[in-house]
Amino acid sequence: MRALNFAIVLLFATRFAEAQRDPIVFREPDVIEPGPSRFTVPDPGDYRVELGEGLIAFVAEDPETSTVELTALIGASRLDDPPDEAGLAAAVADAMRRIPKLDERLYDMAARVSIATDNEHTRLTLSFLNEDIAEGIALFATLLRKPNLSQQPSHSLAKPPWNPDDPRHRPEYELPRILYGDRHPAGRATTLESLDAITTDDLRSFHSRYYVPNNVVLAVSGGIHRAATAEALRRALFPWKRATVRHPETPEPTKAVPRRIHAWSVDRLQGWMLVGHLGRKGRREEHAALEIANYILGGNGAIWKRVHPELAPARAQGHFDARLFVESRGKRGLSNDISSYVPAGFRVRGLTYAVTSGRPESIGYLLKIVDAEWRKIGEDVSELDVEIAKGALTTGAFQMRYAGAHATALSLAEELFFEGDHAWSQDYVDRVRAVTKADVLAAARKYFRPEDLVAVLVGPLDAIRNSEHPLYKANHEDFGEVIVHPW
Repeated sequence: MRALNFAIVLLFATRFAEAQRDPIVFREPDVIEPGPSRFTVPDPGDYRVELGEGLIAFVAEDPETSTVELTALIGASRLDDPPDEAGLAAAVADAMRRIPKLDERLYDMAARVSIATDNEHTRLTLSFLNEDIAEGIALFATLLRKPNLSQQPSHSLAKPPWNPDDPRHRPEYELPRILYGDRHPAGRATTLESLDAITTDDLRSFHSRYYVPNNVVLAVSGGIHRAATAEALRRALFPWKRATVRHPETPEPTKAVPRRIHAWSVDRLQGWMLVGHLGRKGRREEHAALEIANYILGGNGAIWKRVHPELAPARAQGHFDARLFVESRGKRGLSNDISSYVPAGFRVRGLTYAVTSGRPESIGYLLKIVDAEWRKIGEDVSELDVEIAKGALTTGAFQMRYAGAHATALSLAEELFFEGDHAWSQDYVDRVRAVTKADVLAAARKYFRPEDLVAVLVGPLDAIRNSEHPLYKANHEDFGEVIVHPW
């Protein structure tokens, strides 16, 4: 028996050795083509409900959840602030938080509210248990229709969204101000003086002009019944009259911004950095090619980030094979996070930017990598790069926009709100798959402009400027003049 066992072991060892001597031959495919997608773009008509007076809601039922989520996208933003009343749109939004006994009502329903204003819109989101749907919808209607406009704006609105104990948001706050300029409505800072210039009559007037049904789009989801929820929203929100909405004309940013490093010193173990320039308005012409170029370059990599820090961060939809990530993290271990973004602006040009962080000795090297790859993306991409990006965008990232009931309702609502229709999503896959390598290179050369890059850096400046990485001695002035600002 022992001899038989030995023979069996010897046989398997021989076969294993033979297999080791005859490796499987792998041939790279001549062509990589994404297969047919099994994903069907949601039909907006399946979710769209017209509530009256131009108010549209996208309602997505989700019987597996016990919560309800309501989001209102409101066409009222910083771009609507008068020049001498910066912060007016934010003050009206903040008035929602000051309705009587709001905290008690939220506590009783185990609900949460989020309110934010940026350069494009104001966003109100309320989440609560579906057992409280009647009270939740009533509260949502009160927040939207009847905020507390009887008090002067709070001076807290002039407080920047960062502090020395958590300085990560400062680059996000400073880069738009530098690129748009402090006289442009997208870059203008809210100050104590501008808040004091706002009267309660200004608050009421702004609310009556912009908080009208035809200037709002709703996204609704959860453990609800579509028809019953739509009717409950009608009863709670109406009567509510539509009105002609006139936004002030948004000027084109014209300030020439020199290629520089703007730095703020803070005593921390690492530095945080944004590097970017003004981007584009709209996302139809050439945007598919630009998305592919960005996927190859920085891919919205490993982190969650949004330039406006008071808004919730966007879900990461990136990958770990993007050039910035490979060059900084994969090859050299310089940073845990590095990504690039090409968000489209709709009322004003968005920002095209990269974001990263690292130890003091790594910052100069990271800046060099961003600068070098920003140049390279317009000079060199392979057919393989393009096909991989096309496959990832059309069979992964795009579908994530509709991952879940509220994501679906919100994506449809955002598309209608910002673009006026649903053409972008309905032909997105075909448009991306039609992009060629030449298209990608042309879009990259046009929209990634290394000569216009501006860096914003927060961290221990003495250590950053005096530390030497063993692989690279940073000379920050090679990028541009270093401007050190007081904290």
